Amino acid sequence: MRSQLYGLFWLLLFLPISVRADPALAQVGTLTVTSQDLEEALASSPMASAFPSLDADAQAALRGDLLQRLVAARLLEQEARRLGLDRTEAYRQERAALARGLRYRAYLDRLRASLRVPEAETARIRRELAENPEAWEAARAAYLSQVYEIRKTQMLEALKQRYQLVIYSTRLKGPIQPDTLLAKGAGFQIRGKDLNGQDPAEIGRRLQEQVELQLVARAAEAEGIDIGAKLARYDRERLPALLLEQKVAEWIPDEQTLRDYYQAHPELGQVPEFRQIGQLVVANREEAEALRARILAGESLYALAGQYSIDPYGKEHLGDLGWLPAGSGMPAIEAAIAELPEGQVSPVIETPKGFHLVVVRARRSGMQKPFDAVRDRVRQALIAERLPAYLAQLAERFPIVWQFPIAQGTAR
Repeated sequence: MRSQLYGLFWLLLFLPISVRADPALAQVGTLTVTSQDLEEALASSPMASAFPSLDADAQAALRGDLLQRLVAARLLEQEARRLGLDRTEAYRQERAALARGLRYRAYLDRLRASLRVPEAETARIRRELAENPEAWEAARAAYLSQVYEIRKTQMLEALKQRYQLVIYSTRLKGPIQPDTLLAKGAGFQIRGKDLNGQDPAEIGRRLQEQVELQLVARAAEAEGIDIGAKLARYDRERLPALLLEQKVAEWIPDEQTLRDYYQAHPELGQVPEFRQIGQLVVANREEAEALRARILAGESLYALAGQYSIDPYGKEHLGDLGWLPAGSGMPAIEAAIAELPEGQVSPVIETPKGFHLVVVRARRSGMQKPFDAVRDRVRQALIAERLPAYLAQLAERFPIVWQFPIAQGTAR
């Protein structure tokens, strides 16, 4: 459960959220989780590649888990907005910088997509590379790359004129203060604080990058390139993250909080004992007792497991289960082998799966790791402990209404 909750914490930070209109699965306050959201979450999850191979129950469980995480993300987003995290100056500047970057990329992508290789050039490439058709596309790409750079340079020169760009090159030679004006154009200014550098050559390069970014982004905005969906997606990813950052700072105000938590939960640093296990499983006690007698008389449990075990894995591997951590087996087996001497066959152990004979071939001792070695795990565990209660509080403020389309039979 702890690992699942910690996975929830990180998934909330990075989970893609769709804004498309399609069948609703849940209404969370004023926000909706749709079936498309769920499919996108599934496609982005670490289990995406393995999902088709899962059985129906496992697929349904994964969908249900992802749906719960999406609902949690919606709760956090609405609370972040209620607290005004989207209205802070820092957030507005961060979002504005993202918008410039999105517009810049979209404008240049559109320029690149508009380029074509003339038929005459295509014919020339084919004539010259007639014996090497595999190189045709590489040659075409090289031609388009050259044309793109020329067109981009021409475009930038035109934008400099359109937006009345002025660059104060002489100011790059002297001390540059945060407020030193280095360039300006219609609707924007670039100052020393925008360049993040001290070396004159580095500042010059950064200035050219910022000028290009500002010019192209403004052209994209003026020409109506739409980035609204991407900005909305950013808000839905970033606002939950900001809120969680604040809550984590409240939950873990200092290092001593983590140390105290580790002292109260020493199991976070425990490395369990590992045992190399051999096992034979049969269907009734009489057969198990008879086989145990044969083992005590000198026969090999492993050879007998290959003949008689009803456990498919154990039979295939001649009873060798490999190295297993203490506590990973069924309670009855764990109790029986806790103090079982190495190499000695256990008494017959009854479980719902049958009657077991177990041998511990070898043991590797466990250990207790120091705090510094498991600090991140302790932090994760504390967050995972606090997060569900916080989400429950938010669910009272932003009620959740489930709206499953019955015919789809998706998450439950």
